[in-house]
Amino acid sequence: IVAQEAIAAGAKVITHDMGALAETTMGFADMVPIPVGTTTSDELVARFTKLLEKNEGDFTRRPKSWAQTRFEQMQAVNRQSTWSRRAEQWEAFLTPHVTARRRPSSPA
Repeated sequence: IVAQEAIAAGAKVITHDMGALAETTMGFADMVPIPVGTTTSDELVARFTKLLEKNEGDFTRRPKSWAQTRFEQMQAVNRQSTWSRRAEQWEAFLTPHVTARRRPSSPA
């Protein structure tokens, strides 16, 4: 939720790629891949630092484009992450499962 709140506030998010963060950030975050069991803390710091430097460069070289992307991400989150939208998504996901459970089973 914190990553999504940051995107809704217009912040650039740089995070790891574990769990549901890729879906939660809706493609607006820069993701640091973390291979299980093969990464040292120094390697992670280097990966995050590289993305921070890239984003600083993007902001410095193309501030209007950078700001436009932040605005677009705010709009996307505010459009997709409302309670009514979440309810629609859950209903669409659950309806087939609930309907299937309500059908009487056929005699064998």
